[in-house]
Amino acid sequence: MSSSSSSREEAVLETLLPQLEAEGFEVFVHPSGAMLPIFLDTYRPDAIALKRDRKVAIEVTSPTTASRKKVEYLSKLFSEHADWELRIVYAPPRTSDEIIPVASAEVIEEHLARIEHAFEVMGPASAVLTAWAVFEAAARSLIPIDLERPQTPARLLETLASNGYVTPDEAVMLRLLGQIRNGIAHGRLDIMPTREQVEGLIDVTRTLLRLD
Repeated sequence: MSSSSSSREEAVLETLLPQLEAEGFEVFVHPSGAMLPIFLDTYRPDAIALKRDRKVAIEVTSPTTASRKKVEYLSKLFSEHADWELRIVYAPPRTSDEIIPVASAEVIEEHLARIEHAFEVMGPASAVLTAWAVFEAAARSLIPIDLERPQTPARLLETLASNGYVTPDEAVMLRLLGQIRNGIAHGRLDIMPTREQVEGLIDVTRTLLRLD
């Protein structure tokens, strides 16, 4: 699997998670073999979603000839086990992953200065969406090749951490804030960041700018 297709599939999974959790499922991304039924043998679904009366295996794929054959095989496999449901989700084509130009430090600073005003005027949801966009722009200025396309919060943090640009404590804070940002972006209006969390994201973004 190429890194771009992997990134697209991770993005699809992140879109699905809030919906499944809202339906009462507990979701496990890339589950270990110990969590799976024996009949799956060596097959590992991209995620599983479990709740008391339902067990769902989720396969994210692309509409190619090879994937159609895999889907046919999996559909037959699951048809013999009524206690498990197979859910196939197709990732969007690569053409949707446009290359994003690197923003200058001056433009990033200008947007950072507006975030506190956005918190006061439009509330924490708008502030965190803007702050995360500026954070991703600052990260892209540091690692332009790896981050040239739109990033999911999980992959963005993984790339920054693997390059040593965020501390473990910052990674924990950013992971939680990324989940909040993702939930809000997909309609979860029952969760909101605190002012301290948004300010923490601004502080990390300014640190990235100083490292550039």
